[in-house]
Amino acid sequence: MLFMVHKIFNIAVIFCLLIVTNSCGQSVEQGKASKEDSLDAELKKSVKQLEDRLSHKVITKKMIHEEKDSTLEDLIYSNIYVNIHATTDEDYKKELHKFSNLQQAVYATRMLERNFNEGHFYYYLDHFHYFSEDASKGYKLLGFLKLSEIVDQAASLYKKTPEKSSLHFAELDSLFAQQIKLDNTSFSRINLIRSNTDSFISKQ
Repeated sequence: MLFMVHKIFNIAVIFCLLIVTNSCGQSVEQGKASKEDSLDAELKKSVKQLEDRLSHKVITKKMIHEEKDSTLEDLIYSNIYVNIHATTDEDYKKELHKFSNLQQAVYATRMLERNFNEGHFYYYLDHFHYFSEDASKGYKLLGFLKLSEIVDQAASLYKKTPEKSSLHFAELDSLFAQQIKLDNTSFSRINLIRSNTDSFISKQ
């Protein structure tokens, strides 16, 4: 799941390249060879701009202001993701903790919910249990104490259960899914980002 963002980015870049390359081919066939250099330069420029935009290595106030609500969380999530450089779980946590508390809250809770949708708590904890504490703190910061409590319970159950299976988390899965709908966490994260833009930008 952590690598899904990059996969989507790569697909988008390839798609763009195919469209522009096809346009170039049509121009040559029509005898517009004189525009070849210009088109090549425009292609490189467009691809560079697209890669910069999609990689989200830098986020500005303008980007946040212009981003649609439907993709705002992913903008913040991917910005943090591509700026974390680590090879171990411990280093990953250290890198994440270099970001603001609000950034950590958005990233950790968003990560949990993405992976919860893939396979509920068993899947999330089996892959990213080292982030459960950050997710719990994130929900507290967002004001969702019940969700924080459920995450703590799931993490505790994961640690003390030798032979784990998805069945062990069925009750907590149900409680978490219901609470997510009640709290509307996505809406709250979006409002948090909109109201605290300076905490999420990396460049004015």
